[in-house]
Amino acid sequence: AAGAKVDEIDSAGKSPLHEATLMGHIGVIEMLVSLNADVDKLAYNNMHALMIAYGKRNIDVLRFLYSQSQRYKEKNENGLTPLHAYAQSGNQAGVSMLVEAGVDVNVTSTAGYTALFYAASHGHVEVMDYLFTKTVGEHAHMDKNTATNLYLVGAQGEYPEVIRYLHRRGLIIDM
Repeated sequence: AAGAKVDEIDSAGKSPLHEATLMGHIGVIEMLVSLNADVDKLAYNNMHALMIAYGKRNIDVLRFLYSQSQRYKEKNENGLTPLHAYAQSGNQAGVSMLVEAGVDVNVTSTAGYTALFYAASHGHVEVMDYLFTKTVGEHAHMDKNTATNLYLVGAQGEYPEVIRYLHRRGLIIDM
């Protein structure tokens, strides 16, 4: 009897694993992987499951997919690693998990930006603070060029909280 293949892509471009990841169903994800679903298979907008999980806040899904993935350092077609995507979406748990697992916080996207930049450009101050301490240290100062870029991001993105954060850190003098 022929049945569905565990990695078969549907008309929406998703495999069962991609769908389970989108829905945050850890039990289904674990079962699919036990049936040899490929966690690194690219589908659904050319993303693997760990990239799909970035917008979700289910740490169990993130941890499991990270433990199974070989692509957690690779860039997607937009030039972002999972760390960049998690920072951009404000997923503090995902950012922390990747950094604590040893992912380099200073890795740059194809455009040349770090996860700190992506967190700032979307107004995620808590993620910025975490990455700032991991990037330059609690009491260190970042270089003027980086601080200026983050300030411009805060101003352009209409995120006054980003500008206030940079001021509290002593990175903006004239306010």
